[in-house]
Amino acid sequence: MKFHFRWLTFFLFTALVVGGGCGYRRAARVPVEGTVTIDAEPLEGASVMLFPEAGGRPANAVTDAAGKFVLATYGGKDGAKPGRYKVVVTKMELTANAAKRAQKMAAEAAKNSEDGAVEETAMAFSDRDYKRVVPERYANPDTSGLTVEITAGMAPFTLELSSAK
Repeated sequence: MKFHFRWLTFFLFTALVVGGGCGYRRAARVPVEGTVTIDAEPLEGASVMLFPEAGGRPANAVTDAAGKFVLATYGGKDGAKPGRYKVVVTKMELTANAAKRAQKMAAEAAKNSEDGAVEETAMAFSDRDYKRVVPERYANPDTSGLTVEITAGMAPFTLELSSAK
């Protein structure tokens, strides 16, 4: 009986020590909202990324039609960890020629479809088919000049960009 009791005690103690410290916890995050403007106009469809200066997982969002965004670090709209961040904002669009090519391909796909419905068609575009809407300097955390301090209970903030190169 003593032999079994010792082993049982050993296994229970080991399980408590090993299992008790293995819980994975994500850093506490706070809700963060903001707006992106370029030349004082809301910027729709821009990608916003915040890189923590202390290291760690970045937070990101995409702006809506009013230029507004809600940050997420792990998913949904879970916010960002308090701290200081360098900010990157990017947006690319198809060039006029690439957009015309895409429309032509979609029209041909609809024409060739038996029922007239447009099916999903793979379209290949190269880097030359895109143009920057936001100047390149905003695409790099070291050259964007954009920083923000995330704190609990902070008010929404605005990232004001300029199209001037």
